[in-house]
Amino acid sequence: MTDRVCVVMPTYNERDNLEPTLTGVFVQNPGVDVLIVDDASPDGTGTLADVISKATNMAPQLSVRVKPGAQPSDVGFERDGKNAKVLYDAHVSTPDLKIANRINGCTMDSRVFVLHRKGKLGLGSAYVDGFTWALGHGYTLICEMDMDGSHRPDDLKRMLDRIEGNANIDLVVGSRRVPGGTTENWPWYRDLISR
Repeated sequence: MTDRVCVVMPTYNERDNLEPTLTGVFVQNPGVDVLIVDDASPDGTGTLADVISKATNMAPQLSVRVKPGAQPSDVGFERDGKNAKVLYDAHVSTPDLKIANRINGCTMDSRVFVLHRKGKLGLGSAYVDGFTWALGHGYTLICEMDMDGSHRPDDLKRMLDRIEGNANIDLVVGSRRVPGGTTENWPWYRDLISR
C-alpha cells in the first residue's frame, strides 16, 4: 500500500476487545497503523492500550521476560536474540505485557498510538480528534473503525483494496444497509438509532 494508513478507533471500556480487534486488523491489513482514542475508560482500556503502543513502537520481535527473583509485576520487554536492556515497569502487569507481546507478534511493522481524552466526550468528537491527530502526523488515508467488533477487519481490507486500485476514488463508505450488510446481536433500539 502506497498511502500511509491510520485507522482511528475510539474506545470506552473496550479492554477485552483490544486484543481480538487489533490482531484482526493487523493480520488482515498489514502496514496500517492504529490510533486508539480513549475516553478515560474506567476498565483500564487506556492503560492496556499504552502498553500495546509501547510494544509496537519500541522494536520488532519483542518478548516478555520475567526477571529471576522478581515480583510478578516486575516484567518488561526484551529483543529476542539480543542482549538488549530489559525495560521494567512495576506498574504494568505480566498479563498486559503478554497481550502486548502477542499483538506485536502480528503487526508486520504496524504501530499502535494512543490519544487519551479527559472523560467520556462522545464518539463523534473522538473521531474528529483522531482525524486531526492523523492528519497532523502525515497520514494520507484515514479510516474509522469501531473497537467493539461490529466492524470486521476483512471489510477494512476490501475497502483499502478498493481505494488503492483507483486514483479517482477519494472516499469509500461501508454500510450495514447495503446488500450483504448485517447487524448481529443488536437490540431493536440500537438498530433503530443506526438507521
